[in-house]
Amino acid sequence: MGEKRVDESIKISFVLAIYNVETYLEECVESIVSEPGNYEVLLIDDGSTDGSGTICDEYERKFQQIRAFHKKNGGLSDARNYGLLKAKGKYVFFVDSDDFLPQGTTKKLLDIAAEKEADVIVWNTSVVDENNRTIEYCSGKYRHPALKETREYLPNDFIETQLNNEKDFPRTVWLGMYKREFLMSECLWFEKGILHEDELWTPQVYLKANSIFYINEELYCYRIRQNSIMNKMDKDYSRNLKSIIYIYNALPIFFDYNVKDGGFRKRLKEDISKRYLSAIAKYEGYRYPMIAHDIRKEEIYKNASSGRDKIRAFVLRINTKWYCILNNRLKKK
Repeated sequence: MGEKRVDESIKISFVLAIYNVETYLEECVESIVSEPGNYEVLLIDDGSTDGSGTICDEYERKFQQIRAFHKKNGGLSDARNYGLLKAKGKYVFFVDSDDFLPQGTTKKLLDIAAEKEADVIVWNTSVVDENNRTIEYCSGKYRHPALKETREYLPNDFIETQLNNEKDFPRTVWLGMYKREFLMSECLWFEKGILHEDELWTPQVYLKANSIFYINEELYCYRIRQNSIMNKMDKDYSRNLKSIIYIYNALPIFFDYNVKDGGFRKRLKEDISKRYLSAIAKYEGYRYPMIAHDIRKEEIYKNASSGRDKIRAFVLRINTKWYCILNNRLKKK
């Protein structure tokens, strides 16, 4: 399986990392292949224990443009990296296998991929629940409201416009597709063994890109599942906290080496400080003292910009538990 010859003129490689999503997989695949065109769909079965692997093989037999691969479970990042290695398209689109594309998206993206040469092409998304009902209040974090029109941006402008107007910019990987040769030449692989891998990968991709083309449309549908990796209810946040500390300790170093504009670099570090503060409270850092030991409190305080963040960072420097309890109480109010 998986070694089928593919036309070298492929415009998009849709890469689906798959692990135990048999309930949603068919809807996801059908939303892509419902329209013809020069693309391929790579189904990366990451050691599923349900019927997902069988579904992958059935689709490979049914559609010429689908290739199915089966590998030992290595996690989301490992499956995406595997797909990137196998991809042959001009652009790579990493689709979560429990989500789906709105009608007409495949054709629209193929047209854009044939016309544009930007290293990254991004868009907005809609959010639905497990029964495909729209969740409006969740959609804000998966859109680019500060960007008002479809056009091309330089990376600094793309990020800074959003930071200045919305105090944030989305990091989710499926909000874009990426030129394959660009990713490979810059060695932009997903970090294995961590959660929140998009938080680390996407800013590096944006900052390494020569140009980013933004489409002011909703071209993806994200499904929030109660039992997904990021929505488990066991309340053990140790892996989340460890991953976030790793990511937010690494990004300022990346900025130092890759962002020449001092003012822009400062703005990026301010944003990381704000996100770091929020994550420590969200994942109750005081409950995991051996992990929280690696939090760079002085750096968070140094990079905090607003008066509110300075106060939060000051309290964190004194006592992590006090900070988490106080922050979460104020947030509830």
